[in-house]
Amino acid sequence: MSHSDKNEIKKLKTQQLVLDAIIRLNKEIEQANKISNSKKKNDIQKKETKEVNPNIQLNLFDD
Repeated sequence: MSHSDKNEIKKLKTQQLVLDAIIRLNKEIEQANKISNSKKKNDIQKKETKEVNPNIQLNLFDD
């Protein structure tokens, strides 16, 4: 195997490692985004629930 072949193999292995790392990071980012979006949705639902009837008054005493 020639010297240039060995260099090409090293280059390809390095590229593969970089691509594998990028794929792993993208999967982690997707998971984080799903969690973040879910949290945002829950926060919005909580806020909407609080805002549904802000003027409700409870009558705690019988008149």
